Amino acid sequence: LASLACDRAHLLSCKTLGWLHENGRGTPRAPARARALYARACDGGEASACKSLGLLLDTGAGGPVDRTRAAALYDRACDAGELDACNNLANLYLGGDGVPRDVGRAAALYDRVCAATRAPRPCGNAAAMHAMLDAGAAHD
Repeated sequence: LASLACDRAHLLSCKTLGWLHENGRGTPRAPARARALYARACDGGEASACKSLGLLLDTGAGGPVDRTRAAALYDRACDAGELDACNNLANLYLGGDGVPRDVGRAAALYDRVCAATRAPRPCGNAAAMHAMLDAGAAHD
């Protein structure tokens, strides 16, 4: 059903079908196919698919690593409220992976996730980034 709905441009179905292929649920595991399905849904405006495609590009699942493109996808998804994408983008800024290293930008992103979730990891990361900024480590 998800395949038929995706063929009829139901973007959430494309995203769901991508997840099934990525994880091998009800279909053979096929992360390259998942990339294509996530891209279709993301291109149509499904922000959670942008986050999922970003993660596959970030980790190299289903194809080559492309952290520059992953960062752009995370940014798009983050702007749409996908907090995991904000956190992943912060990680890239902190490490200078695919984007220039920017502790200030990482801190702002971790702050956003912390404010929305109060989760220990992003809140701890935000505090650590602010400590680095206070120590003058904005752009190593």
